[in-house]
Amino acid sequence: ALLSQWQLAAEAQHYAQTMAAYLVWLSPKIDRLKSTLPQQLKVHRDAIKEAGMHARTPDQAANLLTSLELFLDFALESHAMNDETYTDLYAKGIEAITAVCRCQAGLHGTEDPVSRFLNLLASQFASDSAHLATINQQCPKDGTNWGWEYSTDFGWQAKGKRLGWIDETGLYLILDTTFAEVQTLAQRQGDAFPLTKSTIVKRLAERGFLASRDSARSRFTIRKQIGGTRYEVIHLKKGAISHGVTVPSDPSDPQLIDA
Repeated sequence: ALLSQWQLAAEAQHYAQTMAAYLVWLSPKIDRLKSTLPQQLKVHRDAIKEAGMHARTPDQAANLLTSLELFLDFALESHAMNDETYTDLYAKGIEAITAVCRCQAGLHGTEDPVSRFLNLLASQFASDSAHLATINQQCPKDGTNWGWEYSTDFGWQAKGKRLGWIDETGLYLILDTTFAEVQTLAQRQGDAFPLTKSTIVKRLAERGFLASRDSARSRFTIRKQIGGTRYEVIHLKKGAISHGVTVPSDPSDPQLIDA
């Protein structure tokens, strides 16, 4: 019933009219807000910050709370609500935003390092920050999944840094380059990657994500000759990298097939 009411309100342009009125109310206050908002944001950020939260969560929560305050001030001054309603809605807003932050902290804390590594790696390709090529240095099948972009003028173009190569058996990831890029992305997200290079490769092997290993050298990495150069690579199963979904924690998951 509530959804139907909201849809009818949208069709009647109530939300658009409210936003237009809010912007008119906000416009003359912009200069003052430029000087007062930083301190207001800091107060909210410090109040909501808790152990275990992602480094960016308090900033995001502070922005939401500040936006809520501004909109409630507008509604109060426009006589759309009274003081009692203002106080009630503000308290409910704080409660809801705090609950979401704590939930996010719990999810972040339970994400194991292997899944985090694979998700960070997938993000590199999805954001065109890195790419893989075929063994003969061409665009792979489903190039958009592996950091390539197509244009009618130039055809397929690789984006970002090359992290390795791909063939029918899996991904060959240059160990040092890949780990450095994953570390950099984790740091940009405000949370350093917790494992060393050798440990993450061992964990990938334990979880069944490696397509092959160098048994003769008792190593989880292999040596791969490409274009006249020998590389130390992680031979990763294609199914370990998911496009558009979170990497599953269970290596027996049907998604983890040797594509």
